[in-house]
Amino acid sequence: MHPTESQHFNKDIQTLRENIKRKYHQYHIRDKKAYPEIEYNTSRDNYAPLRKSFEHEFYELQGIDRRNNDIHIPSTNTLALIFSNNTYVPRKRILLTCQAYAEVSAETSDPPIDPAVSSSVPKAGALVVAKRGHTMIRLFLGVGVMISVGLLIYFLTGQPHLPPSGLTIRQPTNGQKVPMEVRIEGKVVNAQTVWIVIKYVDGLRHWVQPPITVEQDGTWKGVVYVGENVYGDVGLRSQIRAFVNPRQEIKDGQVLVSWPEAELSSKAVEVIRTPALKAHSFKAAPSNLVLEQPTNGEIVSRETFAQGRVNNATTVWIVVRDPISHDYYVQPPIEVASNGVWKGPIHIGGDNPAHIGTQTEVRAFVNPAQIYREGQALPTWPEAELSSKAVKVVRGKKR
Repeated sequence: MHPTESQHFNKDIQTLRENIKRKYHQYHIRDKKAYPEIEYNTSRDNYAPLRKSFEHEFYELQGIDRRNNDIHIPSTNTLALIFSNNTYVPRKRILLTCQAYAEVSAETSDPPIDPAVSSSVPKAGALVVAKRGHTMIRLFLGVGVMISVGLLIYFLTGQPHLPPSGLTIRQPTNGQKVPMEVRIEGKVVNAQTVWIVIKYVDGLRHWVQPPITVEQDGTWKGVVYVGENVYGDVGLRSQIRAFVNPRQEIKDGQVLVSWPEAELSSKAVEVIRTPALKAHSFKAAPSNLVLEQPTNGEIVSRETFAQGRVNNATTVWIVVRDPISHDYYVQPPIEVASNGVWKGPIHIGGDNPAHIGTQTEVRAFVNPAQIYREGQALPTWPEAELSSKAVKVVRGKKR
């Protein structure tokens, strides 16, 4: 029986794991305090020293510029997945970087060195030849499951650094109303990672969001958080900007006093907070909200139904203007069916006989800017992402 592509790939990954372990062991021999023994399990905290050895190997020993897009040091979480998840396939650049790190160990088996000389650093090995301003990395990587042709030879050359360009934020858009947790996406050329920073329009603090990895086609997607308070920040305006290659190191959750300096930055996108907590997947905005029942001029009873249609919405709110008190009363929320049709009960006026014969206005709303409850009296029509035209009805005698 011939081995399958999956078996080939699992063998390649297992070999990669063992070579990484051997390479790290060389670091451990030289400096047991900085590079302690590691338990290769699912705990990502265990892999911090291993990641540190990657950084030393490429950035310090090999002198590679940290902005070099050919090198992508795996995070501790990624390292935990590589060593504990047999189905996990790292991204191409991460896999190439791991192979470059491991191949030095595979091709140059250094004899154990006396711990007394722990101040020395690992040899560069035959695979990587480093010169100031120029680096060539020759990688041999098994890629069976990814390209189903066995082994290919990859070359990553230290060509002149191509400056990043074309950094844009596509979602959210300027003026968009957003929940606390926001999905963000954009595009950039010649970049590996995008950092997002958010600030209140009238505030001084700038919040650094989790870094976002750029895909091979230049697109990037992630989740960011607008505001600090679930309800207290509703209605506040915030600015969102994207950055590539910050001049100084920044970290997720860090609070800055100004926008960071970076090799490339986007224009600011201004958004408005809504009460929603979670982000929704990217989809078309709600549209075509129509109130079909009741109709203009219709005589209606106190208890009646509102009906209509809408696209790309899950809930419709009806608000009725009281002609006597001049308040605007929130009706029960109405669920939208999968075909866009919605229908639900509403109340036109109260038990006061003075309501009979009066003209009342009814409107429908989608995604109001604030949280409302059934029966709430508002001083005016609510702000919302989408609203219908007002329908004028006459209150009849029937209840």
